[in-house]
Amino acid sequence: MLPAGLWCRSHSNLMADPIVVLQMQRLGDVVLSFPLLLWLMRTFPGHPLWLRAEPQFAALARGLMPSGVRLLGPADDAELRATPAHLVLHLGHAESGAALAGAIVARRVLGLVRRDGVLRIHGFWHRYRASLVHANRHNRFHWADLYALDAVPMERMAATRWDAPRRPPSDKIGLFLGASTAAKRPDAVFWAGVCGHLRRFGFTPVLLGGPAEKPLAEAVRGLVRRPVLDLCGAFSLERLAYFGQELALLITPDTGPMHVAAWTGLRVLNVSLGPVWPWDTGPYQPGHLVLQAACSCRGCWACTRKAEPCRAPMTPRQVAMVAAAAVQDAPWPCVRGLRLAQTGRDAQGLYLLEPQCGAEPCARELVSRYWRAVWLAWGAEGEDGACRAASQQLWSAAPRLARAMTQGSLRLLRWLSTTPQSAVLPWSSFPPAVRPLASFVAVSLENDDYAPSSLRQAVALVERHLALCAPEASTPVPGP
Repeated sequence: MLPAGLWCRSHSNLMADPIVVLQMQRLGDVVLSFPLLLWLMRTFPGHPLWLRAEPQFAALARGLMPSGVRLLGPADDAELRATPAHLVLHLGHAESGAALAGAIVARRVLGLVRRDGVLRIHGFWHRYRASLVHANRHNRFHWADLYALDAVPMERMAATRWDAPRRPPSDKIGLFLGASTAAKRPDAVFWAGVCGHLRRFGFTPVLLGGPAEKPLAEAVRGLVRRPVLDLCGAFSLERLAYFGQELALLITPDTGPMHVAAWTGLRVLNVSLGPVWPWDTGPYQPGHLVLQAACSCRGCWACTRKAEPCRAPMTPRQVAMVAAAAVQDAPWPCVRGLRLAQTGRDAQGLYLLEPQCGAEPCARELVSRYWRAVWLAWGAEGEDGACRAASQQLWSAAPRLARAMTQGSLRLLRWLSTTPQSAVLPWSSFPPAVRPLASFVAVSLENDDYAPSSLRQAVALVERHLALCAPEASTPVPGP
């Protein structure tokens, strides 16, 4: 927030001041900003809404974004710096975006900002999202929601109703072949196997992608015994969205066109492979499907293993069976080694992955539910009662894990109470169940230059967490 004197310079009509969203990341990130744009228009009526994006991704998203939003590129940065804004939201982590956010005169700025040579993260939820880097194992908030929570009332988000994906009477199932990195996408053998199984189930597979996917599509065609329709490179992204109206389903890895498909109402089956976490960046609108390996390391930020465990259980036959069941409204098949979920919304209007096939919550999921309740209590004025209920469920179902979380949290408290000021908190040395808080505290301390007040706030957070996660007197606690 800027000083009042600087803000008020020759500005009498505040209603004319724009709201500026800086989303200078990839295509998927731009599309995931679209819900925020809708909420901002409804929350701040009368303020022009500007979106600054990188040219290659802005051009792709131009025909798909909400109407009434002005799309800006690098050539407009001088105008941005010269125009006072009502609100600036920087949604990325790039230094160039942080510098631009700091150069705009604004009543309020959220996200990563560089001003006078100093980097700062403004906003509780933006700080939380920054703490997820390599620490997103227990995250249960979608990035599209995190973009908005510091600026948009949750009541408005909860009141939003999303249309269900289209269900056209079609036998065509699209296969989007590519993704931004090789770790996120299946190979040609996998896609060829999916094509074969879909045909045996009575469906017509269609290969989709941009010009970069043409070699992969050629390899798939070479492995498939019968001709397969290959439309890679045939459409612009906007035209691909129109063609998607003819498809019964799109099978796709986590990629920008997956978000375009979900945004435009094409039902998606997300084959979630590699270092991606569908709670972070899965298809956002309700009614889509996510298939992911059940391995304990699923949802990593970066794979550290020689062989990626998330790939072996993901077989072409299982993917094709789930796709066929989805199109035919048949019971879900048994998918060994995999987890199937459907996107939805909870009572607060926030993103939800609903397990299918009656899967019971594992201990990891119980820890994640506890942390979700904690962040809502701390960042959105939620109730402590939900935290205590989640804690007691964890103590009842997995007492050893709950005890390990408590002991690790006490170690974190001792570190904060005894370590010299400005020492860097080794958050990754704490147990995984404690890392959500340890990482958030590490980001907060750095963000506040290790000020004594920041250290006191960190200690208070850990103490509050320990009070929330303490077992009830009636809960049996095993010994060490």
